[in-house]
Amino acid sequence: MSGVARREKGSGNGMHCHREDHDLWRQVLRSREKADAKHGENGIEQIPADDPRWLSILVEEVGEVAHAMTYDATDADLEAELMDVLAVASAWLSARKGFTR
Repeated sequence: MSGVARREKGSGNGMHCHREDHDLWRQVLRSREKADAKHGENGIEQIPADDPRWLSILVEEVGEVAHAMTYDATDADLEAELMDVLAVASAWLSARKGFTR
C-alpha cells in the first residue's frame, strides 16, 4: 500500500479504519501541538470557533499547498503543507464542536 489507507466494509457504519488512519491522525495532533506552541496565544488551539481568522489561516495553508505543487518543490514539501491544512481544519472543527485540549 502506498501510504494511503484503504477503507473496507466492516461492522458499525460499514467502514473500517486501518492502522494508517490512526497514524495519520496522531501526526495531525502532533502538528497541531507544534503549531500551537509556535504561535502562542494566537495558536490554532486558542482561537474561538466563531473567530473570522479561521478562514484566513486555512486559506493561507491551502495556498502553501499550491506553492508546494510548483516545479521547485518536493513531495516532502507537499506532504508537510497538506498536514498543516489537516491540522488547521481539524482544530477549527474541534473548536466548533466545543472540544478543548
